[in-house]
Amino acid sequence: MNRRNILKSLGLAIVTVPGTLSAEMIKPWEYIQRRRELADTDGTPLQFEPKGVPDPNPTAGDIAKYPICPYCGMSRKLWSHSRHLVHYSDDLADGTCSIHCAAISLSLNLDRVPKAIYVADSGAADEP
Repeated sequence: MNRRNILKSLGLAIVTVPGTLSAEMIKPWEYIQRRRELADTDGTPLQFEPKGVPDPNPTAGDIAKYPICPYCGMSRKLWSHSRHLVHYSDDLADGTCSIHCAAISLSLNLDRVPKAIYVADSGAADEP
């Protein structure tokens, strides 16, 4: 199959959202408008939203609060020299292990505005 045809078909794909609306099909661009209604599901792309309660101070004990990267499963304490913490304007935080996973978080949460992005200081003499 031609790669162009594959990309065209992926661009026209329809997303099935499991949960309360499992029988219903929604288009990817309609997901933003219906986000509140679909918040309790674990379907694509909703499983990548930062989960948990809003935290106005996510940097206090961030490794204990967010021990594992939600995108690749790596330990944030083990990779503390490259960890990132994306703090969104709705006070949800996403603790990631690297700039790659932080970019995934930002790209999957385009409807959220990042308030701050915290980066580990690999040159610090203190413990992570």
